[in-house]
Parts: sequence; C-alpha cells; structure tokens
Amino acid sequence: MKEEKLPSGGVACIDYVMSGGLEPGVMTELYGEGGTGGKSNMCMVFAVSALSLGRSVIFLDTEGLSTERLLQVSGGVTLASCVT
Repeated sequence: MKEEKLPSGGVACIDYVMSGGLEPGVMTELYGEGGTGGKSNMCMVFAVSALSLGRSVIFLDTEGLSTERLLQVSGGVTLASCVT
C-alpha cells in the first residue's frame, strides 16, 4: 500500500506533533484567542501545502480571509483560480 504524502506545516516540530502533517479527508480546526499565535497563517500554510499536492481545500475564516496574505504565503504556488 502506497503511503500518501501529508500536507506539511513546514515546521518540523509541528509536523512531528501532527504525526507528519494534516490527515487527509478530515476537518482540522485551530482555535484560540484572536490576534495571537498565528492560527490563520498556519492554516494558510497547510492550505497551500495541500493545494501543491493536488488536494482540495476548504478554508473557513470567520474574521475574513486576507487574499493578499494568502498569496504571500503561497510562495509562487498558483492560487488565482482558487481564491474567491
């Protein structure tokens, strides 16, 4: 059985705690007080990682998604057709 590559957070200790990255096919929620900890940035990193692996992503942000920041985090991954 071929092992699937998991979307990575790009930080070894976070990927380690998450057993290598995000588990495909499940909903993952990061939560905490607003304006602390970089939750939105971490979600964007995981979203870009999943997209670069050819996966689909649903990104819910109750505060409003910064498409400009998402494009910065993407580091050149083409997201134009994904950002609405």
